[in-house]
Amino acid sequence: MRKQIGQFLRTLFHQKQTHQTSRRRLQFDSLEPRRVLTTFGITPQYDVQVTSDIVYRNDAKVGHGTSEGVTNKSLKLDLYKPTGENLPQQLPAAILIHGGGFVGGDKAQSSFVSLSNDFAERGYVTVSINYRLFGDNVPPAKDTPFSDLDERYDTFVAGVEDSFHAIKWVKDSADSLGIDPERIVLGGHSAGGFLSMAAGMFDTQDVNFFSHMQLDVSQLGVTAILDGAGSLQGTEYTIDADDPATFVMHSTDDTVVTIDSAEKIVTELQNDNVSYEFPTITTAGHGLEAKLNTVIDGVKVSDQMFAFFERELDLEALTEPEFNWHNENLPQDVNNDGAVTPVDVLHIINELNTSGSYELPHSKPNSSPFYDVNRDGWITPSDAISVINALNAESHSVEIGLFLTNSNGETISTVSLDKVFYINLTTEDVTAEAAGVFAAYVDLYLPATHLEFAGSASYVSPFINGQSGTANSAGELDEWGAFAGIEKTGAGEMVMSRIPVRAIRTGPVLVLMDSADDRPLHDVLLYDRESPVEPVDVYYESLGFEILAN
Repeated sequence: MRKQIGQFLRTLFHQKQTHQTSRRRLQFDSLEPRRVLTTFGITPQYDVQVTSDIVYRNDAKVGHGTSEGVTNKSLKLDLYKPTGENLPQQLPAAILIHGGGFVGGDKAQSSFVSLSNDFAERGYVTVSINYRLFGDNVPPAKDTPFSDLDERYDTFVAGVEDSFHAIKWVKDSADSLGIDPERIVLGGHSAGGFLSMAAGMFDTQDVNFFSHMQLDVSQLGVTAILDGAGSLQGTEYTIDADDPATFVMHSTDDTVVTIDSAEKIVTELQNDNVSYEFPTITTAGHGLEAKLNTVIDGVKVSDQMFAFFERELDLEALTEPEFNWHNENLPQDVNNDGAVTPVDVLHIINELNTSGSYELPHSKPNSSPFYDVNRDGWITPSDAISVINALNAESHSVEIGLFLTNSNGETISTVSLDKVFYINLTTEDVTAEAAGVFAAYVDLYLPATHLEFAGSASYVSPFINGQSGTANSAGELDEWGAFAGIEKTGAGEMVMSRIPVRAIRTGPVLVLMDSADDRPLHDVLLYDRESPVEPVDVYYESLGFEILAN
């Protein structure tokens, strides 16, 4: 925020004659009338449950200079909560502040009851607040060069403080009320519009200049502001590029708060590239409902306002159905362990082998993997290949591969049902130096629905030391590998070991590998490198093939 707060306070209650300036006009075609009739945040479609007189702060100081002395006053709000079917899990909020020149007005006055219902019927959890007025005899604000500008100066400061406390109450209540704390509209009319601009745009340094309030306002930002004929002279000096989007609603014939106030605000919003709209209203005077009901080119100003907030708060995102089968944080991490490994592919392949491709139900059990990698609502082989492509995208120091041979040692690409064949484990140093792989260990995963181990692994020289590999009926070969001897193995692919496997069901299969778990005992090691090769620097090849009927 800019810190010309002095100019803001100096001109707080000063009004000037109207003058003309450019105004941003609504592009009415963008409202799409049919969309206005059906969109969350725009269409009135919910019932409203009202709870009155909820205390949002109980320590508001009043009674300064009276015989009773300073006491605490409880400030209250009325809560308007939307109810009904098809409500999003999280809802936007609206905090509304009545007008009255800082000397009168009430949260339950008819115009604010109507406005609160209008917001709630469109899906906003809405609160209409009371705040301290001139007759409450609030204690003095901080002594500044501007303290004597108007007898209501201290009341203005108190109103800003109360507005921040209302924002805090809404944010503190976000979980219990189902509010998204990042989607809050702060709005009001006349004095309430001014307080909305002040609390919505003041930062910590601004507040500390004139207020004794002990409240961290840096955490009390809002997303959008409704300024209804409250943008008094000087507020523009608090506007900066990171301020909330603002809907400015003012009539050119307003004799209470003249139009030049709003026009200066709009100029500053334009200069700082803050999103805003400023409909041209000419015959509504100072009345709130008259402005909201004004029709411009066939569209009510209230509809324009709700369309503006719907866009600025991105309410469409709240209504998108949650799809639990897709890992939003890391799509290829199917088992949600924080890393993308061949095991993630294995989860998909096993499910495809068991059930084939199918459309996923809307609700995902907590224990189920995130099968839908490409977020199309189905589990298909394309989800598996998405993970495989992600695994292959990195450059590596070591490649560990697999290939098939028959009982005669001949390389094959398909196998026959009920026949025994061999899965061969290879390794290769692919660094520029290529001194060779000294040790390599993996965890191997077979689809147990189609394959079973048919014996123990054998090892190929020079990888005859530290032999390891424990198979189980679930298709896992744990800690499979060995290490070589003194002589460097050098460049090129070398066979380390092979294990006999039997095909027990026809169909396509995918065999996967992942890093061994028992580290450092089973680290991958290179000659001429002192540190082990990290799993992320190893390419673990997958092996796909077909099991044919005899």
